[in-house]
Amino acid sequence: MKTLRAFLGRVRAVERAEAFTLAVARGLITMGAVDWHVLFFDGHFIPYFGQHAIRHGYFTVRRLALKGQQAFYAHDRRGRPLLVLLQPGSTKLYAVLPEMIGLLKRIVGSRWGRWVLTVVFDRGGWCVEFLHKLDQAQVYWVTWLELTRAAQDWVEQLPDTMFERHTLQLNTLETNVWLTEVGVYIPAYGFCRAVVLDDRDQQRRIVLGSNDHDRP
Repeated sequence: MKTLRAFLGRVRAVERAEAFTLAVARGLITMGAVDWHVLFFDGHFIPYFGQHAIRHGYFTVRRLALKGQQAFYAHDRRGRPLLVLLQPGSTKLYAVLPEMIGLLKRIVGSRWGRWVLTVVFDRGGWCVEFLHKLDQAQVYWVTWLELTRAAQDWVEQLPDTMFERHTLQLNTLETNVWLTEVGVYIPAYGFCRAVVLDDRDQQRRIVLGSNDHDRP
């Protein structure tokens, strides 16, 4: 730890932190340590208790606005990290995702192409304008859908016979889920593919959307 901190201190001194981040990510991809074609994005608030005057952000653990930063992460399907980006505490996930995708394009270089990347994110990334940008950039997206009340009521009224049982392997845990596929209209966006998960233990239905209409 002492050696690592000393090294990072030298990186900070030359003010090349971004170049260092890109070089590490490029090395991880070159070594095959991370698969960059499907990336999960998320953000976490890191409280700051020092004396410097910095922006506040919402800390969900305490349900308070505190001084701090947002750390945004990109990792692959096996949970292996590729990129970490620190931003002011009030920054939203949907605002920083285009920058992270831009960094990824710089990292992979000539390997970038049409529809080679799938980004997966939660409700923090929900923004219709951002979905349009991903379509224009020819990037697949998968996320929770923010449905209108009418659409959610329609999903709740789908008959149980529409759902098929699937077995998923989550690390060492095997779980059974009930799924069906429908088309859902999003205001200001249009129709998208939607997979409805019927959680029969919690008696609720969760809807995931995507612009990928081909993969099973």
